[in-house]
Amino acid sequence: MKEQLGELPEGGVLVWGDASARFGRPKAAMYRRLAEVGFLGMPTSPPIADFTHPATIRELARLSPVVGSGNIRDYTAAPMVCGCVGFWVNRAFVRDTLLEPLVQCALQQSCIQPSNASGFQLNGVTNRNDDRVICRKGLEGRCHRGDQSALSTILYEAFKGRQRAGVKRDERFIEDISCVQLPKSGSTCPCRAFFARLMYSLSENFPALRIFLINNRHLNLTWSW
Repeated sequence: MKEQLGELPEGGVLVWGDASARFGRPKAAMYRRLAEVGFLGMPTSPPIADFTHPATIRELARLSPVVGSGNIRDYTAAPMVCGCVGFWVNRAFVRDTLLEPLVQCALQQSCIQPSNASGFQLNGVTNRNDDRVICRKGLEGRCHRGDQSALSTILYEAFKGRQRAGVKRDERFIEDISCVQLPKSGSTCPCRAFFARLMYSLSENFPALRIFLINNRHLNLTWSW
């Protein structure tokens, strides 16, 4: 992701996500918000505290200039962003404050997947009763979401999301930009035309655009405008 974003000119947009992402009808307000904020992602089940191992929060407090105390209890009301799709604008704040700590976390097992974290999908594990993949929400990290947990924490702090007395949460980085995940096998995507319209509109509103989609077979699809 870092390399793909860095290859774009300043102000260009990287759309990074799963190949299963399906996009809804684009809205003019979305482009304005993306230009203002620098990142947009879609919401998923909150809060961060229920889906993140405490060690990840502690490691991010060390790696990120915006993550504060490293206490998981600070995130019991924090929104969660889906790791399945995100819009990234190539600018200094996005590269240095949002993406760089995420990259550093991903490079360290103690941050991205602490040794006693569980509740996430594992390659080669098909038994849904396997204790390692059973999601048990709570503050113990037994429904950990890896990169999604790390990204959500960084975004929450970067946009001053922590609830403090007299401070309103800023959740401008969350936008309902995707409709449904990949339909059942054999069916077609009802949002294909919306996707094309979204990409065309983005290319009109920003100096460059790159789309990088990943599927579970590690086949990466890239388009650039």
